[in-house]
Amino acid sequence: MRNSEVIKKVGLLKAIKPQASWSSQTRSLLLSQIVAQGVSSTKRAPLLGATRAYGFTAIAEAYAATIGVLVSRPRNAFFTTAAAFGLAVFAVVVAQSSLPGQPLYQVKQTSEDIQVALTPPADRSALELSLIDRRIKELEAVSAEEGTAKDPAIVDALVQDVSKKFESVEKNLTASRVKEDPKKAVGIASLVKEKSQDYRRVLAEKVVSPAAMDDARIETISNAVRAADKANSKALEVLVDKGASVGVSETELAAHLTETIEHTESLAKDLRQTVKMAGLVSDDQKQETLKKSQDAQVALDEAKKLIEQKDYKIALLKVTEGKELVDGARRELAASVGDTKQEGVSPEEGDNASSTSSEMKIKLVF
Repeated sequence: MRNSEVIKKVGLLKAIKPQASWSSQTRSLLLSQIVAQGVSSTKRAPLLGATRAYGFTAIAEAYAATIGVLVSRPRNAFFTTAAAFGLAVFAVVVAQSSLPGQPLYQVKQTSEDIQVALTPPADRSALELSLIDRRIKELEAVSAEEGTAKDPAIVDALVQDVSKKFESVEKNLTASRVKEDPKKAVGIASLVKEKSQDYRRVLAEKVVSPAAMDDARIETISNAVRAADKANSKALEVLVDKGASVGVSETELAAHLTETIEHTESLAKDLRQTVKMAGLVSDDQKQETLKKSQDAQVALDEAKKLIEQKDYKIALLKVTEGKELVDGARRELAASVGDTKQEGVSPEEGDNASSTSSEMKIKLVF
């Protein structure tokens, strides 16, 4: 055979390549043999080694046939990433209508946390107020469900979340009195007053159920009301301090102050009626509560006169003084309501007294 023919045949041999299917099958076979030999060399059970070898081979083949094919080319990798991103966005969008206890609610909360973290501090209060509004609507929806009373933890978690957000907004309002644009600060303050009132209403009408309230839940609701009231008081301070500079009329300022006075007077009246309930608090405690209620009314009457004189900032101080006296008396009275199960009291009488105690504490919260 001439050299030229040999060279030609060698060239043909070089051009021969194995088929893709043969390469895949052979690679899987070799992998399974290698794994099987490795298992036997470590003196493991033959059946276990064969099972693991087969499992490894099956996983390798499945990967090669699915994900491996998708990401083996740049174009496929792009479409795979785009599809995953699209699914994630779809899940976030769908999750926005979910309620606590539903599968996608955690996705909803995570997306909100990311949104808050990416929002500049100057705009964070507005975002948190929108989230407060969302939580309040969820409270209404969840509290209306038949199974809510069986799982109060869901409601309590929502209440605590709203309370924390109100505390955050209140801190931001404190800073806004100094740093923020007056118009923006007044706008936020107005929203805070509106949402705090909505929150109180939902708590009183939808969440509180005297038959299902123990001391722990009463404390949770009490903290929630306190957080809303503190935010509302701070909002009133901002409105009085900056309202006039951004066009809030004297009539509006007087209305805001008068609204708070009327609410505080209503609480003081309820307090005087509640303290007359015999057998739950000592006579000394009753006298102390009535004294604070009367002092509060004096401060509120002075505030009314100052409003007539258009001295709104001093009027606010008097309103705050009266409100703190009433709130303090209510908290002290609620704390003094002790265990009513005394010696010599029948179980039925004890249950009735305990129920009365819970009702009294709830009444003092609102």
